[in-house]
Amino acid sequence: MVHRLGPDGCCREALVSETFPGGTATEIHVALNEPSLSPETLKVLDRVGRRLGER
Repeated sequence: MVHRLGPDGCCREALVSETFPGGTATEIHVALNEPSLSPETLKVLDRVGRRLGER
């Protein structure tokens, strides 16, 4: 799970990240912890990067 800060100032669990749009908590965890990036992780990072670029 990732956590989001709500309008009331409290953290809430979320399945997706606002910081890494389109990335699930599991995908983000794997990407940040793999010793070398797998093809699957590179696809996730590409997808997240494109969404960030659209912002």
